[in-house]
Amino acid sequence: MPRLADILDDQLLFLHYLSERAYLQKAYSLLADELDYLGLYLATGFNLRQLHDEISLFVPTGMSAPIDRYYMGRDNGIEVPKPTMELRPLFRAILERLRTVKPSGWTLIGFHLLSCADPAEQKAIEKSLMKLRHNVRRNFRDPDHLCILRVHPPEDRQARVVFYLFPEQHRDSYPRRMESLAARAIEEDGLNACVVFARGIESWGRPFEAVLLSER
Repeated sequence: MPRLADILDDQLLFLHYLSERAYLQKAYSLLADELDYLGLYLATGFNLRQLHDEISLFVPTGMSAPIDRYYMGRDNGIEVPKPTMELRPLFRAILERLRTVKPSGWTLIGFHLLSCADPAEQKAIEKSLMKLRHNVRRNFRDPDHLCILRVHPPEDRQARVVFYLFPEQHRDSYPRRMESLAARAIEEDGLNACVVFARGIESWGRPFEAVLLSER
């Protein structure tokens, strides 16, 4: 546990790891030591779609190698960078803003964000949001223009994450649109929870303007 707390020195990541690690322990047959699971978490956030292929035994051996190198170097007086969680810039910026502004339910929102996509999927989300931004800029006058990106997490037990982009002309109405998007996802898609991030296309430097957590 001391090494776990040392590597995951951010409280949100530490608590998310413990929560998801407990789920893995109950859901699958595990064959590895704790540092292997920590290494797996740093690389994937435990977003492992392949676990749904009816496997009975999960063996993430060898995932502790970066952590082992770090502690071996430290014990021998060699400076080795501490392993950190693989997060794309947008996701890291969202988490940092959540910690700063602390909106209602921000810890649970952070959990849902961390559980929605692995690093490769996060990169695809970043690219899709850039394309969506250009589309909103061109077409926002059309009431039916495309302005949302839905992220489906690897497991149904986890919340849907929705990114809603709006132009400055719609700033007064975006809170109502967020509520509508969340309510529709809960009711029509039969979800237990939905997180909606609103992001202004003219204030792109902010990872989100507002966030809403809606639960059934």
